[in-house]
Amino acid sequence: MLICHLGTINLQFADGSHYTWTKVTTVVHNLIVGTIWIDNYGDVTIENHKTGYSCSLQFIAHSYFNRGQSRRVTGFVKNSTGVPVAVIEGTWDNYLEYQRLSIDKIPVGEPILIWKTDPLPSNASDMYHFSRFAIELNEMEDGVAPTDSRRRPDQRLMEQGLWDQANEEKRRLEAKQRNKRHAWEKAVREGIILMLF
Repeated sequence: MLICHLGTINLQFADGSHYTWTKVTTVVHNLIVGTIWIDNYGDVTIENHKTGYSCSLQFIAHSYFNRGQSRRVTGFVKNSTGVPVAVIEGTWDNYLEYQRLSIDKIPVGEPILIWKTDPLPSNASDMYHFSRFAIELNEMEDGVAPTDSRRRPDQRLMEQGLWDQANEEKRRLEAKQRNKRHAWEKAVREGIILMLF
């Protein structure tokens, strides 16, 4: 499945900084058979409208003939006059680093890490390979409503990767809901409860 993003993203901060960028093309492989995996490829230009700086990135498409380039991202940061001042390299799923360029466009100094993913939890294969951050998005907080779906025991078990127990708990909850609905419908039929519409 090919996902082509159209348009430009705008982000404006209260201090007046204004950024725009485009998105890469995303491909979802093996939707029917095999292990599902995604790839991103294409060009992205990020512009800082306040300073005039821009960053041009190339996301290199996966190739069965050159696996060393999979998920690679390369690009340049240019100043307001269009002169390259830094090079960016890395992979879109692991890390990005930049290195300053001299006037002669030669890398100067050691690369500096901009971003790096955290290691996945040990049971990531049981958790859709979610990162710790993604898993913790659904964590309980103080003061959540009694009806908040985060309180559902089947969901909590699923989030812990206990699929069999989660399915059993879901069946138990659904049976309980069905029994309650049938009892309510019976009470309505017998005139014990009035239906008000």
